[in-house]
Amino acid sequence: SWKTKISMSETREFFRTTRCRARAYAVRGDESFLMCHWGDRNVVKYMEECFIGSISEAEAEIADCASRLEQDNGLTNYVVESLETSEPIGTCGAWLIASSVGGDKLHQRWQSQDGAVKEIEVGYDLAVDKWGQGLGTELLKGLMSVLRVPGQPWQGLPIVAFVDAENVGSQRVLEKGGFILEGERQYHVGNSKFEPALRFKLGGVS
Repeated sequence: SWKTKISMSETREFFRTTRCRARAYAVRGDESFLMCHWGDRNVVKYMEECFIGSISEAEAEIADCASRLEQDNGLTNYVVESLETSEPIGTCGAWLIASSVGGDKLHQRWQSQDGAVKEIEVGYDLAVDKWGQGLGTELLKGLMSVLRVPGQPWQGLPIVAFVDAENVGSQRVLEKGGFILEGERQYHVGNSKFEPALRFKLGGVS
């Protein structure tokens, strides 16, 4: 497990659950963790676009998350930290996106050309030694505890998730959390590249 510990008061907390909390990245302190975590091919097996191979790439990702933290009312990617050990064990987040479907391809941008935000995408990942312990379900509940609070700027936006067709475990987590499978899309992973993914949408949200 990763040994660097960040003070509880040092970074902004997004939510906490029974066993973990989601906190903002520490600009100086989380680069090595993120490089090791997203540099693990097992962790990013179903999200290769997130692979990080250097400290500079990790620094750029953390800077981007910090920017969106301020611009998007707290919706960005967060470190998942064990409450028992205070060590990072994964990441999770929610992102404001604008989506448009052309043919069978789902084009996504942080904002549409007219500046409108149309959906919230959620996601999470965990260190391999934390798989199979119910933490994915716990994190999804934590995310929903924030996203469904009345009066938030994003209230009423559809909440969606995209999962690799082979990632059966995450599909079950989403279904258990009230998400409904809408079908397969060619998901935009950046640099004009598309890959197949299953699109889930939280039920009961227009």
